[in-house]
Amino acid sequence: MSVYTVTTLDDPSANGGTDAYGINNAGQIVGSYEVLNRAGVFDNHGFLYSGGTYTTLDDPSVVTFNFQRVTVATGINASDQIVGSYVGLNGTNGFLYSGIFITLDDPLAGAGVYPQGINASGQIVGSYGSHGFLYSNGTYTTLDDPAGGFTQAYGINDLGQVVGTYVANGLGHGFLYSGGFFTNIDDPAATFGTTPRGINDTGQIVGFYTDSAGNHGFLYSAALTLPSTIPRAPIPLPPASTMRVRSSAPTTPALAPTVSFSRSHRTRRRQAAPRPT
Repeated sequence: MSVYTVTTLDDPSANGGTDAYGINNAGQIVGSYEVLNRAGVFDNHGFLYSGGTYTTLDDPSVVTFNFQRVTVATGINASDQIVGSYVGLNGTNGFLYSGIFITLDDPLAGAGVYPQGINASGQIVGSYGSHGFLYSNGTYTTLDDPAGGFTQAYGINDLGQVVGTYVANGLGHGFLYSGGFFTNIDDPAATFGTTPRGINDTGQIVGFYTDSAGNHGFLYSAALTLPSTIPRAPIPLPPASTMRVRSSAPTTPALAPTVSFSRSHRTRRRQAAPRPT
């Protein structure tokens, strides 16, 4: 019989909730915690938990909006690079923290940039508006699943494979984006949607699906054989003004994929359509 240890994570500075969103191979954890402010509203602060110590991560450009201040850390890689989002003067912006905070603004985003994951190479995935994005080597690439709309990218592994969701006919579906192809990830037990959130280097995917009883976690294991394809043309990096660097010290207190699933499962392969220029 396997024995598991469950550790509760409550930031000592919190007087509200604590949420953990990302972990790297060294066991460092990022997330956010709540502190009730003078207006009676909870502020959200990002945190890094490492070696038994919590470090607060508040982007220095955060502003008070609707009586609260918000910074949320969502992903961390093996190089201690952290991604997340904050609410600033121009709305919600993404950030990359690696000793200093760097604002991440997709050039096509009218408002709202939400980085979610980062891999060992520094590739970042997330969403803006109703589109997913991949940020790699200074270039933003929009990820829109051709089977539907409102694409959101949540996780990326060290092979550059991306998981996320899209909406079709009012229902959320999961996807895997790899080698220029989108593959459906739909739990057959789901009646109200499937949401993949993370993927490791062996192709295992975790997330949750929703039925009439609520949300349930899932583990999806896949052995993927994908054809060589050419990804969509990348979108050029915006002018330097949209990628701001600010110093700040944190506060310490041609084959279809072969799929193995725990339940019967169907997949279909779709080549990504190039984004029009």
